[in-house]
Amino acid sequence: MSDWTTAAADWARRSLARGSTFEQVDIDELTDEQLPAAAVPLAVDCVRAVRSVLDEAHSVLEVAACVPLPPLEDERIPTAVPDLGELLDRAWRNGPGHEVPGLYLLQRVRWLREEESVEYRRVFEHPRAPEGFDVVYSAWRSSPEEESGWPFNRCIWLRCRPN
Repeated sequence: MSDWTTAAADWARRSLARGSTFEQVDIDELTDEQLPAAAVPLAVDCVRAVRSVLDEAHSVLEVAACVPLPPLEDERIPTAVPDLGELLDRAWRNGPGHEVPGLYLLQRVRWLREEESVEYRRVFEHPRAPEGFDVVYSAWRSSPEEESGWPFNRCIWLRCRPN
């Protein structure tokens, strides 16, 4: 295991020990090391490490990486799915003002939004999708965001299926 995947596994163990049913961490917060440019493949490796911890613990929690996408200033909900291959190859920058992939540990029911919001979600296939993962495009905004004219939030979820 790399320092990153070890840190991700330790984060999952601490979360399980607390009995947590929802946790989130940006991958650049896992260690003090500089985030490599290949952040999405690193996030996939971290998700796999967390999935192993969950399987060992016989946990019903799910783990996923959230790959943030820039918002679009369109009034209509953006339904065009971005190219996963481009996201996998993209060189990511981190630091203030830069979003990076995050890891999520959550109960299956958390995939259902509890707040009033508008959301478009689409599972899609891609030849470069990581094995054992479901790939989901999501675009959403809450009712207050909609009333304020804010753009839709967007991401690609890389959800690891239980082994």
